[in-house]
Amino acid sequence: MTKIKHNKNKNGKTKKIHNIFVNNILIDPQRPKPDEQRVAEIANSIRDIGLLNKIIVSPDKKQSGKYRLVAGYHRLAAYEFMKREKIPAIVYEGDELHQELVEIDENLMRKNLHYTERATAFKRRKEIYDKLFPEVVRPKGGRPSKNSASSAPFTEDTAFKSGLSQRTVQQDLQIAELCSGTLQLLKEKDVPQKQALKLVQLPEDERQKAIEKIKNGDSHGLKGKKARNERAKDLVPLKMKFVRPDIEKIMQIVRDAKQHNHIDEDAEALLRICTYYAEHELEQHADTSIDGNNE
Repeated sequence: MTKIKHNKNKNGKTKKIHNIFVNNILIDPQRPKPDEQRVAEIANSIRDIGLLNKIIVSPDKKQSGKYRLVAGYHRLAAYEFMKREKIPAIVYEGDELHQELVEIDENLMRKNLHYTERATAFKRRKEIYDKLFPEVVRPKGGRPSKNSASSAPFTEDTAFKSGLSQRTVQQDLQIAELCSGTLQLLKEKDVPQKQALKLVQLPEDERQKAIEKIKNGDSHGLKGKKARNERAKDLVPLKMKFVRPDIEKIMQIVRDAKQHNHIDEDAEALLRICTYYAEHELEQHADTSIDGNNE
């Protein structure tokens, strides 16, 4: 290992930069394989202008002379692709939480990261961030402490590090509250992020029903109330007239059937139709009878 130089970061801590043998760097076996196209692009860039952003490693605690990769997976793969023996690396000797935070931030820069993977990373990042910077944690029913000015709030810091909006960070944190099995299902079935957000907002019993539909390849049950009402409106001819007794009678029949689990999707659609007209159309048709002359 050849020492190159020492730099200092913003906190005044020394960052040691070394040329390290590539085969002395350990990679987490659970990492997915690197993107071959991206590796080739990085290799071409390194040949042209060199390695501008050094990889980050930390000394391995179990094996002397070995290092654990913290950040720079594809850059390391590019050096292996070019069959170079050594790579410039920043040797980070901070605590494990800081190391994991750096690793998460590096992972968040992946272009092909699925929103469920990003949500899981954000959740873990928040757990670490709250431990490292407790002063920025907002007390329940109160404001952050005055000392929090030295560190940015989690959402703001994460949005800056990931290049995403604070709104996206907040939405991903909501999605992260789903269990790991459900998150994997959303990824496998390619359920859009907006639909996943609606799933989070459902009551537990309705959520389980929606999850079963997703397993069967149907995510239409995740539509919000507004969308359901619009769909119900489309199912009814615009000139159809209702009077209050008719609506209330039909709604009661469907409610009774639903209470005894004797209900299908058509019946539920009928209930939504009646609900829509009861809420939005009843007043203007209140005086219209079924035998009326109006078209």
